[in-house]
This record gives sequence, structure tokens and C-alpha cells, in this order.
Amino acid sequence: MSSPGRPQTLDEVDLFDPATQEDWNPTYDLLRAEAPVWQMPGTDTFVLTRFDDIHQVLRQTDVFARGAREGAPGTGMSSRTAAIYAERGWPRLTPLAIDPPVHRRYRELVDPFFSVQGAERRRGLITAIVDELLDNVAGRGEMEYVADIAVPLPVRVITEVMGFSAEDIPQLKVWSEAWVLPFRGRLTEDEEVYAGERGVEFQHHIHATVEAKRAARTHCNVASPIGPAPCTTAVSPSRGGLDRTAWNATVNGSTWAACSSVRVGSVGTTREAATASRGAKPPWGGASASRPTADRKAT
Repeated sequence: MSSPGRPQTLDEVDLFDPATQEDWNPTYDLLRAEAPVWQMPGTDTFVLTRFDDIHQVLRQTDVFARGAREGAPGTGMSSRTAAIYAERGWPRLTPLAIDPPVHRRYRELVDPFFSVQGAERRRGLITAIVDELLDNVAGRGEMEYVADIAVPLPVRVITEVMGFSAEDIPQLKVWSEAWVLPFRGRLTEDEEVYAGERGVEFQHHIHATVEAKRAARTHCNVASPIGPAPCTTAVSPSRGGLDRTAWNATVNGSTWAACSSVRVGSVGTTREAATASRGAKPPWGGASASRPTADRKAT
């Protein structure tokens, strides 16, 4: 007999069930064994669960286009949410979901910040953050490694690399949670509106940060139109054929996507954040946050 999130037959598979999203492994094990290429009922969406199949699809970009049409499950945005972006912000750009060769142009803008060389240039920053985190627990005589080091370290580093300040982190978590919320699927109207409104707030914050970096021309991070090495070399918005509007959209989208790591990347190592929020009143209204699983699905 099956239980929630643990299907015994393909007919019982439901990728949008909160229990499934809490622990994907039982569902993926069943699909991998019995239907490695599984069509989601009532849709033209297919789910692949074997490495070789996934590798083949991702490598053959001339056959399998990235992204999905609007309305397909898991696209991350409904028409209602898209309208909020169109009316109050900018189109929601996802540079990593664009096919080559355009994909490569976007990657070239941000790759230097996350390469081995990029990490080496920030050795001093990373060391200082580690020292600070260790100083915070030094007097306690004990530490909980995930909560005290594993989560805050990448969050702090990514925040700095993206061009934001440490004081932004609490609000960045709110925005990035909203960004991944639509990937959970089956949102209520209130949830869709909440995700769109918080997303537009995030866009405007990114835009303001980019403009401040452009005016100062002194910082070396993703949110600044300054080259990664050396940091004093200006990068033209027309680099790679991008005009000013495309440049702004690219930096906005790239910064936004990477900043989801402030929430998604850190929660990927622990369940504490999702568990702590279960049963709390959600920010979009309603009785309880019974499905705090968007981060794990996006991961």
C-alpha cells in the first residue's frame, strides 16, 4: 500500500504532491525503474530520470530546445504572474535557459566571477567571513556546523559577489523564496500575485544596485558593469552585441538567477529552513505554509 510521496505504481506519481517534493527519491526511483522517460498525464511534458538520457538531451540543443512553453508544468510562471512583470517591472529573463550560442554570451558575462580564478581573487573576502563565523561560535565551546558555517558562508560570499551588502540578506531571502515559489506548481491566485509582486520588487532593487555600481565604477561584482579582471577596466554594454537595454536585462536576469542561491543553494544542504517554516502563516495569506518546498524543487 502506497503512502503520500511514496508511489507504488506510475498512476500514483504526482510531482506536485507536497509529500513528493519533500522527498523526491521514492518517486524518482520508481520512474527510473519503470518509466525512465515518463509523460506527465494530460500534458506534453516529459520527465527523464536516467543520466544517459538527460545527458543526451542537454547536449543536443539543436534537437531539444531549452525552456518550455507558457502553461507547461514547472515553467515557473503563469500568465497572471507574467502580467505583473510586464506591467510593473521587466520581462523575467532566465539566461541559463536559453539555447547556444546566445547562452554562451550570457555565461561569458558572469563566468569569471565564479571560476577558480574568481574565487582566488576573493580569497581575502572568504577568509574574513570564515574568521568572523568562527569567532561567533568560539566562546560557546560547541557549534552546529550547518547552521553556523555551511549555510551562512556561501550565502555571505554569494551576496558579496553579486554586489549586494550583507544587510540585504534577510530581504534577499524573501525575494529569492518568492522567485522559486512558482516552480512548486499549483499555486493559488494569491500565491501567484505574491510571487509576481515580490519578483518585481527584486528587479527594481537589482536595477537600483546596478545603476549605483555604474555611477561609482569602483566595485567588481556581477551587479557592476566593470570587468572582473582587472576591476578598473570598463566593459562596454555592447560587448558581445548587447545594446544598453539588453545589457541591463542581462545583468538583471543573471543577478536575479544567481541570487536565488542565497535561498536555494544554502537550503540544498539542510532541511532546517523548510522545516522551521512549516505551519507558519504564509506571507500571501491563508491558514498555514503547508508546502514550503519550492526551494527543493528548483534545486
